[in-house]
Amino acid sequence: MQKTLLRLLRIGTSPESLALGIALGVACGLFPVFGTTTVLCAIVGAMFRVNPLLIQTVNYALYLIYFPALALLVVAGQWLFGDEHDVITMVHLAAVLQGTAGWWRTLGQLGRLLGHAVLVWLLLAPPMVLLLRRLLLPWMRRMLRYRRGAVRA
Repeated sequence: MQKTLLRLLRIGTSPESLALGIALGVACGLFPVFGTTTVLCAIVGAMFRVNPLLIQTVNYALYLIYFPALALLVVAGQWLFGDEHDVITMVHLAAVLQGTAGWWRTLGQLGRLLGHAVLVWLLLAPPMVLLLRRLLLPWMRRMLRYRRGAVRA
């Protein structure tokens, strides 16, 4: 990842743009609707004019933590909206697959849980982007100074 960042600095990408791209990639990469993060990263990257390679690389790097983060967003949504009784267990899913539980009821529960997770994400994503950008910016500037020193040597 560091080599990729150094290459982007070499082609003239500013440290501010790199920090923003990483922060947006993290936020969009944790969007709780599975399968939509790539499109979301492309749209947000175009809106903020950040390097699409950078934002997608960060998005793909987050796949290892995507499902634990999704579970946390669902639980936070349940807590925030008082849906603790809507827990969908493996036993419930097995009953759905066997035909002893209603498909529509289960889909409604999943939709509600996912919708609440999206609302929690909407609450958390903006401050997360601002915080990550602020934390990453000094590191990106240090990398730029390092790169300039390495070019002169």
